[in-house]
Amino acid sequence: MLNVLMKRMKCISNIFTLIVFIFVFTSCLFAETTTEKNTRMMINSFKMHLVFELKEDVLQKIISDDRNQIVELGNWKNKPMQVESSITNGDIRIRFEKDFIVILYHSRYSLVAGKSNPLDVIRDTVNNLLSEPFWIGKDDTLVSLGTPADSKVELQMISWPKESAKSQIITCSYRNLYRGKRDWKGLIDQVSVLIKDKDAVIVMEISKARRVGLNTYIPPYVYEGLNAAKIRLSKEEAEIAKNRPVLGYNVILSEETDSSDIPDDLLNGCIWPYDNKSLVGTRDVGLANLLRRSPTVAEVKAEQEKNGEEF
Repeated sequence: MLNVLMKRMKCISNIFTLIVFIFVFTSCLFAETTTEKNTRMMINSFKMHLVFELKEDVLQKIISDDRNQIVELGNWKNKPMQVESSITNGDIRIRFEKDFIVILYHSRYSLVAGKSNPLDVIRDTVNNLLSEPFWIGKDDTLVSLGTPADSKVELQMISWPKESAKSQIITCSYRNLYRGKRDWKGLIDQVSVLIKDKDAVIVMEISKARRVGLNTYIPPYVYEGLNAAKIRLSKEEAEIAKNRPVLGYNVILSEETDSSDIPDDLLNGCIWPYDNKSLVGTRDVGLANLLRRSPTVAEVKAEQEKNGEEF
């Protein structure tokens, strides 16, 4: 009788151990699958933006180099992704944040020298990096806030290009005025640009859905870089961040530069992570060629017809 009881107890113990093992295994598997799914969705969102917003030859330079990786900044607030590459006449870094696409371009030559006015500086830089819907056209296609627009107008200048007296940099911001003229596909609300000598920062504000209800509003934008560098945080944010290590620094402006007249979105775009993988929590999540544009149905059909295949 005692032996039977012991055998039953041992059997129950084995079953319990097996159940625990299966629970732990499936939990780990589920967690891993969820992480991979979230990463894949983030990469796809990143691709969606870059395919539409970057000039095609710029994107091609990024994805054609097998050394280029998409990396996740794991210790930044919302774990943004980043990719960097050498392109024609310079180097580019692009960060995909929760609320912004941030582009940092370092040219081998001055972006300012030889230009007649700040608008030409902004126009040449933007038109060399971004896709056509975001190009800044001729002067008569631009209009100021509150100014009536005619049939030629394509973009509204929220702030015209001007050189800051305090920081000696050129800044501006603009937005789409008519969808028929410039279709931004509901992805971007505003583009802001900052240029200093050989460096340019372009910040593209991702569109947000307005919440409907008694308290109709647009959720506040999250500035990843400012949090990483502990700059201009609210009291609540500063309290949370005060004991955390500084994870980013201003690559455009020195500590002595007065940045009080630089908008938050552009200051956010000036902050980039330290080159310290352990501190920043950097990890590779895929090759940059994952950002390659997917072929359209028409392109697939044409290729199959070319090869004598049925569509």
